[in-house]
Amino acid sequence: MANERNTACSRRGTALLTALALLAIFSILGAGYLTYMGIETDQIRYEAETRQARVGAEAGVHAAMGAIHQALADGEAVTDGDEFTYTLPVYRRHEDQLEARETRRVTVEVLVTDEQARLNLNHTPPPMLGAILGLDQDAVDALAAALPEPGEKPGNGRRWLASPNELVSRGILDAETYEQLDHSLVTTDSIPPSAPPVGFLNVNTIPQTALQVLLGIEDARLSDVLAERPFDNMDQLMNAAERASEVFAIAQEAVGPEALGFRSRALRLEATANLETRVNGDEWYTLRTRRAQAVAYFPEDATPRLSAWRMPPGGHEVDETPGHSEET
Repeated sequence: MANERNTACSRRGTALLTALALLAIFSILGAGYLTYMGIETDQIRYEAETRQARVGAEAGVHAAMGAIHQALADGEAVTDGDEFTYTLPVYRRHEDQLEARETRRVTVEVLVTDEQARLNLNHTPPPMLGAILGLDQDAVDALAAALPEPGEKPGNGRRWLASPNELVSRGILDAETYEQLDHSLVTTDSIPPSAPPVGFLNVNTIPQTALQVLLGIEDARLSDVLAERPFDNMDQLMNAAERASEVFAIAQEAVGPEALGFRSRALRLEATANLETRVNGDEWYTLRTRRAQAVAYFPEDATPRLSAWRMPPGGHEVDETPGHSEET
Protein backbone atom coordinates (compact mmCIF):
# COMPACT_ATOMS: atom_id res chain seq x y z
CA MET A 1 0.00 0.00 0.00
CA ALA A 2 2.77 2.37 0.95
CA ASN A 3 4.57 1.54 -2.27
CA GLU A 4 1.48 2.47 -4.29
CA ARG A 5 1.21 5.83 -2.50
CA ASN A 6 4.91 6.53 -3.16
CA THR A 7 4.49 5.64 -6.82
CA ALA A 8 1.49 7.95 -7.15
CA CYS A 9 3.35 10.80 -5.46
CA SER A 10 6.32 10.20 -7.70
CA ARG A 11 4.13 10.37 -10.78
CA ARG A 12 2.48 13.55 -9.57
CA GLY A 13 5.93 15.06 -8.88
CA THR A 14 7.10 14.12 -12.34
CA ALA A 15 4.00 15.61 -13.91
CA LEU A 16 4.49 18.81 -11.94
CA LEU A 17 8.10 19.11 -13.02
CA THR A 18 7.10 18.43 -16.62
CA ALA A 19 4.41 21.08 -16.43
CA LEU A 20 6.82 23.57 -14.91
CA ALA A 21 9.40 22.80 -17.60
CA LEU A 22 6.81 23.25 -20.35
CA LEU A 23 5.67 26.49 -18.74
CA ALA A 24 9.26 27.76 -18.69
CA ILE A 25 9.74 26.77 -22.35
CA PHE A 26 6.54 28.49 -23.45
CA SER A 27 7.46 31.57 -21.42
CA ILE A 28 10.83 31.75 -23.14
CA LEU A 29 9.18 31.27 -26.54
CA GLY A 30 6.61 33.95 -25.72
CA ALA A 31 9.28 36.40 -24.60
CA GLY A 32 11.27 35.67 -27.72
CA TYR A 33 8.22 36.25 -29.90
CA LEU A 34 7.50 39.57 -28.21
CA THR A 35 11.13 40.61 -28.68
CA TYR A 36 10.94 39.61 -32.34
CA MET A 37 7.76 41.62 -32.81
CA GLY A 38 9.41 44.61 -31.17
CA ILE A 39 12.38 44.32 -33.54
CA GLU A 40 10.04 44.02 -36.51
CA THR A 41 8.14 47.12 -35.41
CA ASP A 42 11.37 49.08 -34.99
CA GLN A 43 12.56 47.92 -38.42
CA ILE A 44 9.31 48.99 -40.08
CA ARG A 45 9.51 52.38 -38.35
CA TYR A 46 13.15 52.77 -39.37
CA GLU A 47 12.44 51.95 -43.01
CA ALA A 48 9.47 54.33 -43.13
CA GLU A 49 11.45 57.20 -41.61
CA THR A 50 14.43 56.56 -43.85
CA ARG A 51 12.17 56.54 -46.90
CA GLN A 52 10.58 59.84 -45.84
CA ALA A 53 13.99 61.48 -45.50
CA ARG A 54 15.19 60.05 -48.82
CA VAL A 55 12.08 61.20 -50.67
CA GLY A 56 12.53 64.63 -49.09
CA ALA A 57 16.09 64.84 -50.43
CA GLU A 58 14.97 63.87 -53.93
CA ALA A 59 12.10 66.38 -53.76
CA GLY A 60 14.57 69.09 -52.75
CA VAL A 61 16.66 68.42 -55.87
CA HIS A 62 13.59 68.70 -58.10
CA ALA A 63 12.37 71.84 -56.34
CA ALA A 64 15.77 73.52 -56.68
CA MET A 65 15.90 72.64 -60.37
CA GLY A 66 12.52 74.29 -60.89
CA ALA A 67 13.59 77.41 -58.98
CA ILE A 68 16.83 77.68 -60.97
CA HIS A 69 15.00 77.20 -64.27
CA GLN A 70 12.67 80.05 -63.38
CA ALA A 71 15.57 82.25 -62.26
CA LEU A 72 17.41 81.68 -65.53
CA ALA A 73 14.26 82.42 -67.51
CA ASP A 74 13.96 85.72 -65.61
CA GLY A 75 17.55 86.61 -66.44
CA GLU A 76 18.80 86.14 -62.89
CA ALA A 77 22.20 84.66 -62.16
CA VAL A 78 22.64 81.42 -60.22
CA THR A 79 26.15 81.17 -58.88
CA ASP A 80 28.40 78.58 -57.35
CA GLY A 81 27.58 78.19 -53.66
CA ASP A 82 23.96 79.34 -53.83
CA GLU A 83 21.61 77.52 -51.46
CA PHE A 84 17.91 76.73 -51.48
CA THR A 85 15.96 75.69 -48.37
CA TYR A 86 12.59 73.98 -48.16
CA THR A 87 10.27 72.73 -45.45
CA LEU A 88 8.13 69.81 -46.59
CA PRO A 89 5.13 68.30 -44.80
CA VAL A 90 4.93 64.65 -43.82
CA TYR A 91 1.58 62.98 -44.49
CA ARG A 92 -0.22 60.02 -42.99
CA ARG A 93 -3.45 58.26 -43.87
CA HIS A 94 -6.38 58.98 -41.57
CA GLU A 95 -9.87 57.68 -42.32
CA ASP A 96 -9.02 57.07 -45.99
CA GLN A 97 -7.58 60.56 -46.37
CA LEU A 98 -4.08 61.98 -46.29
CA GLU A 99 -3.42 64.62 -43.69
CA ALA A 100 -0.29 66.56 -42.82
CA ARG A 101 1.21 65.68 -39.47
CA GLU A 102 1.73 68.62 -37.16
CA THR A 103 4.59 66.93 -35.32
CA ARG A 104 6.64 65.80 -38.33
CA ARG A 105 8.37 67.66 -41.14
CA VAL A 106 11.29 67.33 -43.54
CA THR A 107 13.71 70.26 -43.86
CA VAL A 108 15.89 70.29 -46.97
CA GLU A 109 18.97 72.32 -47.84
CA VAL A 110 20.19 72.22 -51.44
CA LEU A 111 23.71 73.42 -52.30
CA VAL A 112 24.48 74.49 -55.87
CA THR A 113 27.91 73.94 -57.39
CA ASP A 114 28.97 74.88 -60.90
CA GLU A 115 29.80 71.67 -62.74
CA GLN A 116 31.19 73.61 -65.70
CA ALA A 117 33.80 75.21 -63.46
CA ARG A 118 35.49 71.81 -63.55
CA LEU A 119 37.47 70.07 -66.26
CA ASN A 120 35.54 67.38 -68.07
CA LEU A 121 37.80 64.33 -68.21
CA ASN A 122 36.07 63.04 -71.33
CA HIS A 123 36.33 66.16 -73.46
CA THR A 124 39.09 68.44 -72.17
CA PRO A 125 42.13 67.66 -74.37
CA PRO A 126 44.42 65.24 -72.48
CA PRO A 127 47.56 67.39 -72.97
CA MET A 128 45.76 70.30 -71.30
CA LEU A 129 44.52 68.06 -68.51
CA GLY A 130 48.08 66.92 -67.98
CA ALA A 131 49.36 70.51 -67.78
CA ILE A 132 46.61 71.63 -65.37
CA LEU A 133 46.56 68.54 -63.14
CA GLY A 134 50.30 67.88 -63.19
CA LEU A 135 50.12 64.48 -64.92
CA ASP A 136 53.17 62.97 -66.52
CA GLN A 137 53.29 62.07 -70.22
CA ASP A 138 52.56 58.38 -69.61
CA ALA A 139 49.31 59.26 -67.82
CA VAL A 140 48.34 61.70 -70.58
CA ASP A 141 48.97 59.05 -73.23
CA ALA A 142 47.02 56.44 -71.27
CA LEU A 143 44.04 58.79 -70.95
CA ALA A 144 44.11 59.66 -74.65
CA ALA A 145 44.23 55.95 -75.56
CA ALA A 146 41.29 55.08 -73.28
CA LEU A 147 38.82 57.66 -74.66
CA PRO A 148 37.11 57.81 -78.06
CA GLU A 149 38.65 60.18 -80.56
CA PRO A 150 36.82 63.53 -80.88
CA GLY A 151 33.78 63.05 -83.10
CA GLU A 152 33.89 59.26 -82.86
CA LYS A 153 31.59 56.88 -81.03
CA PRO A 154 32.84 54.55 -78.29
CA GLY A 155 34.24 51.28 -79.54
CA ASN A 156 37.39 49.22 -80.05
CA GLY A 157 38.20 49.35 -76.34
CA ARG A 158 37.65 53.11 -76.12
CA ARG A 159 34.78 54.42 -74.04
CA TRP A 160 33.83 57.46 -72.01
CA LEU A 161 34.55 57.66 -68.30
CA ALA A 162 31.41 57.34 -66.19
CA SER A 163 33.08 58.96 -63.17
CA PRO A 164 36.56 60.19 -62.16
CA ASN A 165 37.00 56.97 -60.14
CA GLU A 166 37.35 55.07 -63.40
CA LEU A 167 40.77 56.65 -63.88
CA VAL A 168 41.92 54.04 -61.37
CA SER A 169 39.57 51.13 -62.11
CA ARG A 170 40.48 51.24 -65.81
CA GLY A 171 44.20 51.45 -65.10
CA ILE A 172 44.71 54.95 -66.50
CA LEU A 173 46.19 56.21 -63.22
CA ASP A 174 47.50 54.34 -60.22
CA ALA A 175 45.73 54.86 -56.91
CA GLU A 176 48.51 57.00 -55.45
CA THR A 177 48.55 59.42 -58.38
CA TYR A 178 44.76 59.63 -58.33
CA GLU A 179 44.68 60.49 -54.63
CA GLN A 180 47.10 63.34 -55.24
CA LEU A 181 44.78 64.96 -57.79
CA ASP A 182 42.65 67.94 -56.83
CA HIS A 183 39.30 66.19 -57.25
CA SER A 184 37.43 69.50 -57.13
CA LEU A 185 38.91 70.30 -60.56
CA VAL A 186 37.55 67.31 -62.49
CA THR A 187 34.20 65.88 -63.50
CA THR A 188 32.53 63.72 -66.11
CA ASP A 189 29.11 65.36 -65.76
CA SER A 190 29.46 68.89 -67.13
CA ILE A 191 27.56 68.02 -70.31
CA PRO A 192 24.73 65.50 -70.77
CA PRO A 193 25.64 62.04 -72.05
CA SER A 194 26.01 61.93 -75.84
CA ALA A 195 25.83 65.74 -76.11
CA PRO A 196 28.36 67.55 -78.31
CA PRO A 197 31.29 69.06 -76.37
CA VAL A 198 30.23 72.69 -76.70
CA GLY A 199 30.39 75.33 -73.96
CA PHE A 200 31.30 72.85 -71.24
CA LEU A 201 34.10 75.01 -69.79
CA ASN A 202 32.80 78.18 -68.17
CA VAL A 203 35.56 80.77 -68.56
CA ASN A 204 33.95 82.87 -65.84
CA THR A 205 34.23 80.23 -63.13
CA ILE A 206 37.03 77.79 -64.00
CA PRO A 207 40.18 78.13 -61.86
CA GLN A 208 42.74 80.63 -63.07
CA THR A 209 45.40 77.97 -63.70
CA ALA A 210 43.01 76.15 -66.03
CA LEU A 211 42.02 79.38 -67.76
CA GLN A 212 45.66 80.26 -68.40
CA VAL A 213 46.38 76.89 -70.01
CA LEU A 214 43.20 76.94 -72.10
CA LEU A 215 43.92 80.40 -73.47
CA GLY A 216 47.70 79.99 -73.65
CA ILE A 217 48.47 83.41 -72.14
CA GLU A 218 51.20 84.75 -69.87
CA ASP A 219 50.80 85.68 -66.21
CA ALA A 220 50.50 89.41 -66.87
CA ARG A 221 47.75 88.94 -69.42
CA LEU A 222 46.01 86.42 -67.15
CA SER A 223 45.71 89.10 -64.46
CA ASP A 224 43.93 91.38 -66.93
CA VAL A 225 41.59 88.60 -68.00
CA LEU A 226 40.71 87.73 -64.42
CA ALA A 227 40.04 91.38 -63.64
CA GLU A 228 37.59 91.56 -66.54
CA ARG A 229 35.56 88.50 -65.57
CA PRO A 230 32.68 87.81 -65.97
CA PHE A 231 32.46 87.83 -69.75
CA ASP A 232 29.24 87.69 -71.75
CA ASN A 233 30.63 86.59 -75.10
CA MET A 234 33.73 85.60 -77.03
CA ASP A 235 34.43 89.14 -78.24
CA GLN A 236 34.85 90.38 -74.67
CA LEU A 237 37.15 87.48 -73.87
CA MET A 238 39.29 88.10 -76.96
CA ASN A 239 39.59 91.79 -76.13
CA ALA A 240 40.75 91.03 -72.59
CA ALA A 241 43.19 88.35 -73.77
CA GLU A 242 44.32 90.56 -76.68
CA ARG A 243 44.21 87.67 -79.11
CA ALA A 244 41.75 86.05 -81.46
CA SER A 245 39.99 82.86 -80.43
CA GLU A 246 41.73 81.07 -83.31
CA VAL A 247 45.05 81.41 -81.48
CA PHE A 248 43.83 80.33 -78.06
CA ALA A 249 45.72 77.24 -76.95
CA ILE A 250 42.51 75.19 -76.97
CA ALA A 251 41.95 76.19 -80.60
CA GLN A 252 44.89 73.96 -81.49
CA GLU A 253 42.99 70.95 -80.11
CA ALA A 254 40.15 69.03 -81.71
CA VAL A 255 37.43 70.48 -79.49
CA GLY A 256 38.36 74.06 -80.43
CA PRO A 257 37.27 77.31 -78.78
CA GLU A 258 33.65 76.10 -78.98
CA ALA A 259 34.39 74.28 -75.73
CA LEU A 260 34.45 77.63 -73.94
CA GLY A 261 31.19 78.97 -72.51
CA PHE A 262 30.11 82.04 -70.60
CA ARG A 263 27.15 80.79 -68.60
CA SER A 264 26.93 77.55 -66.72
CA ARG A 265 24.26 75.23 -67.97
CA ALA A 266 25.20 72.30 -65.74
CA LEU A 267 24.78 72.66 -61.98
CA ARG A 268 25.26 69.98 -59.36
CA LEU A 269 22.48 69.99 -56.76
CA GLU A 270 23.36 68.40 -53.42
CA ALA A 271 20.39 68.01 -51.09
CA THR A 272 20.52 67.19 -47.39
CA ALA A 273 17.13 66.26 -45.92
CA ASN A 274 16.37 65.98 -42.21
CA LEU A 275 13.27 64.16 -41.00
CA GLU A 276 12.35 66.02 -37.82
CA THR A 277 9.84 65.50 -35.05
CA ARG A 278 8.50 68.12 -32.67
CA VAL A 279 9.36 67.74 -28.99
CA ASN A 280 8.73 70.02 -26.03
CA GLY A 281 6.54 72.50 -27.82
CA ASP A 282 8.39 74.23 -30.64
CA GLU A 283 11.66 72.30 -30.43
CA TRP A 284 12.44 70.08 -33.43
CA TYR A 285 14.59 66.99 -33.19
CA THR A 286 16.24 65.22 -36.15
CA LEU A 287 15.34 61.55 -36.55
CA ARG A 288 16.92 60.67 -39.90
CA THR A 289 19.14 62.40 -42.43
CA ARG A 290 19.48 61.38 -46.05
CA ARG A 291 21.28 62.98 -48.99
CA ALA A 292 20.78 63.05 -52.72
CA GLN A 293 22.62 64.74 -55.53
CA ALA A 294 22.20 65.09 -59.26
CA VAL A 295 23.40 67.29 -62.08
CA ALA A 296 20.77 69.55 -63.61
CA TYR A 297 21.21 70.61 -67.23
CA PHE A 298 19.58 73.81 -68.46
CA PRO A 299 19.92 73.95 -72.26
CA GLU A 300 18.87 77.05 -74.13
CA ASP A 301 15.20 76.96 -75.12
CA ALA A 302 14.75 73.41 -73.88
CA THR A 303 13.33 71.60 -70.89
CA PRO A 304 15.84 71.10 -68.07
CA ARG A 305 16.79 67.57 -67.19
CA LEU A 306 18.45 65.70 -64.35
CA SER A 307 21.22 63.15 -64.69
CA ALA A 308 24.02 61.54 -62.68
CA TRP A 309 21.80 60.77 -59.67
CA ARG A 310 23.71 59.66 -56.61
CA MET A 311 22.52 58.75 -53.13
CA PRO A 312 25.59 59.15 -50.91
CA PRO A 313 25.65 56.64 -48.04
CA GLY A 314 25.49 57.64 -44.42
CA GLY A 315 23.49 60.16 -42.50
CA HIS A 316 22.43 61.09 -39.02
CA GLU A 317 20.23 58.52 -37.35
CA VAL A 318 18.76 58.06 -33.89
CA ASP A 319 16.80 55.25 -32.38
CA GLU A 320 14.80 57.21 -29.86
CA THR A 321 13.58 60.74 -29.42
CA PRO A 322 14.13 62.12 -25.90
CA GLY A 323 10.87 62.59 -24.10
CA HIS A 324 8.78 61.75 -27.14
CA SER A 325 7.24 58.67 -28.66
CA GLU A 326 4.94 58.54 -31.64
CA GLU A 327 3.79 56.19 -34.36
CA THR A 328 5.26 56.57 -37.81
